[in-house]
Amino acid sequence: MGHGKLQTSYESRSSHWKPNEIERGEQEKELDKREATVYRRAAARLIYMSLDRADLSYASKEASRGMSRPTVGDSIRLKRILRYLRGSPRVVNQFVWQEPQDKIFGYSDSDWAGCTKTRKSSSGGCMLMGKHLLAQWSSTQTVIALSSAEAELNAIVKMFSETIGLKHSERHGSCNDRSHIYRQQCKQWHGAPCRMWKGEALRNATTVDPGVRQQ
Repeated sequence: MGHGKLQTSYESRSSHWKPNEIERGEQEKELDKREATVYRRAAARLIYMSLDRADLSYASKEASRGMSRPTVGDSIRLKRILRYLRGSPRVVNQFVWQEPQDKIFGYSDSDWAGCTKTRKSSSGGCMLMGKHLLAQWSSTQTVIALSSAEAELNAIVKMFSETIGLKHSERHGSCNDRSHIYRQQCKQWHGAPCRMWKGEALRNATTVDPGVRQQ
């Protein structure tokens, strides 16, 4: 997407490196028309893939935030996502055999003030029926949370609404009205909500296996 020298200088740094004021200003430069079109095309494909890949929900959400006015920084972040996909091109959602379930379990977590520009938080969560993954999401909270407790509350409300919606859609299915809501706080979680999906709850439902062949 161009800006080769700028890309090399940024990508050679570690993931913990933060740009200074000059480099941050370079990242805020908008892409030209052609590069912006390529960026939007790639971000749209990430949205499509994230419907079936929980590990891409947060990344695709962040890439979509720059679709209106893509910048050099957005392009750099997008290329990081593409490198991840190159190493993990496929994800297999395994629905193992289990006894009939009558409970839906919801899990949620938040990233307080994760966006350095707007200071907005992110909400992430999933719903399980036994060991089967039914739904997952990652979204930016509309209001600026003034504390981590407020960010967690917003994430719980989001998870409640998603669970209630699933209950209504499954009203004529095998599950009844007993839904159990949990808030999961991972001890090693310090970043995006997508990291929560590496926890034990989803480890039994989603596995990464690039070598599996399609039947």
